[in-house]
Amino acid sequence: MNLWHVSAVLLWVLALSAIIWFALDRSVIRQQRRKHRKVANTRYFQGLQYLLDEQPDEALTVFLKLADENPEIIEIQLAVARLFRRKGELERSIRMHQNLVARTHLDRADRLSALYELASDYVSAGLYDRAERLFNELLEDKPWRRPALLQLLHIHENQRDWEDALRAARKLEQASGLSYGRIMSHYECEMGEMALANQDCQDARTHFQLALTRNPRSVRAHYLIGQFWHKQGNDSHALKYLEQALLLRPILAPLTLPDLAALIKRFPIRGGLTGVFQKTTLTDEECDAIAQAMILNTEISDAEATAWIEKLAARHPFLQPFCRDTQTEAPSIAAVRSALEPIFRFTLRYACDECGYELRSHVWKCPSCRRWDTLVPREMIEEQLRGLDQGSPSSDSVHPLPLLPAKRSNRKPRIT
Repeated sequence: MNLWHVSAVLLWVLALSAIIWFALDRSVIRQQRRKHRKVANTRYFQGLQYLLDEQPDEALTVFLKLADENPEIIEIQLAVARLFRRKGELERSIRMHQNLVARTHLDRADRLSALYELASDYVSAGLYDRAERLFNELLEDKPWRRPALLQLLHIHENQRDWEDALRAARKLEQASGLSYGRIMSHYECEMGEMALANQDCQDARTHFQLALTRNPRSVRAHYLIGQFWHKQGNDSHALKYLEQALLLRPILAPLTLPDLAALIKRFPIRGGLTGVFQKTTLTDEECDAIAQAMILNTEISDAEATAWIEKLAARHPFLQPFCRDTQTEAPSIAAVRSALEPIFRFTLRYACDECGYELRSHVWKCPSCRRWDTLVPREMIEEQLRGLDQGSPSSDSVHPLPLLPAKRSNRKPRIT
């Protein structure tokens, strides 16, 4: 065997040894990674369980330890940063997301996720200019286009940039295939009210009509157009739109009925208010809202309010003693109105159908969950009447009704 053959054999032996060593080393590394990943997964799900149990502090402790041990796992870093944002520690959340965005080895999907979270941090911190710039950058990527537009919509609404909000809503319609006409109708109404504040009646009328075009069933658009025509002295047009506003959502009668009743008093129509309500079918809740509106509105005569108050008493039997005169046992609508009016005026609340947030006056957008057209007086009427039921007097005598404190809604907030 010559030297060349010996060298070849040695090379083969060395190569084979290297392959065997590499394979064994990789096997050990894989086993260690598998074991480490199993521990990480266990801790990760433990952190998720803490979140489900509404224990964010314990969850944050678990995720922080995981993040220190696994700096290369982006999902854990994002989870920790989100928890910081949830706890209000926005500086730490922003710093973590900025560090993630600055990493050069991140793939595009992870970078976009970190970019979206960083922009959301800026929104929470009120840094809308920075957030808007990042969300506009995300618009170039199709999977992130819709969530970025939703966030931009939120930013424009908060800044009351209604024209920008309108443009974002149009892009959302194109990106999602869904209709945003109901929301865009509110934007037009907002711009119309701003035009009215600036004494630009023509521009206001244009926006109100556009609002009605975008959403023909908009209570707000009908209501505002009715008020507009009333101020312009065109009572017939005003009556048509105010009547439609009431019939579209009778549950909002405490808001829409007073203007309509005042107009009918000056510009009588056949059948009066009774004729208006004969044009639609009402639920019990809507009838309660109408009765409350009539009790609160002194311009409505007892004759027009009688039927509604009697229906209210029929649905809530504990009110019947207040509808009877102590001597003649005949219905006394004036007495029940004078008794219930201070209570309803003191306790009237508008509660959000979605999150239960309450306000003393009506607004078109809930300040809590930021949804449009969700505040109604329905539940509050039920609670007021339940409160009366608990303290209702005996049927022998009639005493002045006490003023009841306002009650909070029992509706649990909806997580969005």
